[in-house]
Amino acid sequence: MADTGKQTGPSAPNQGSHPEKAADQHSQTGIASTGGVVESVTEKAKDVAAAVGDAASQAKDKAQVWAGRAAEKTKDAATAAAHLAVQAKDKAQEWTATAADKAGDAAQDAVKEFSHLVRRYPLQALFVGVAVGFLVGRATSRS
Repeated sequence: MADTGKQTGPSAPNQGSHPEKAADQHSQTGIASTGGVVESVTEKAKDVAAAVGDAASQAKDKAQVWAGRAAEKTKDAATAAAHLAVQAKDKAQEWTATAADKAGDAAQDAVKEFSHLVRRYPLQALFVGVAVGFLVGRATSRS
């Protein structure tokens, strides 16, 4: 027999006798290897999704911690501001009371001094009183 480059016998592929079987075997091998790739990609996608979920959960937890801290700081600042407002109110009341006391003392001193001058110079005080009354009367009658 002449060697034509074709294999015969049990080790040769069955292309000549059953071409459908060979094509079917070839497509099944391709599907099996493609199925492995799809499975691998699916597993990787699940791993990535789990990692993204974990990262999102951690980000949410950190945001909650930061929000809690911000709320605490805001509460502390509001409390401090309230204490400062109370202190300012107390200080203003103290200054007002001091000013009123000083004004009252000054008025009492002025009345005492005026009373002392009238007793010391009664006639001059009478003339000053008449002159002031005359001037007030003229000022009000022209209006």
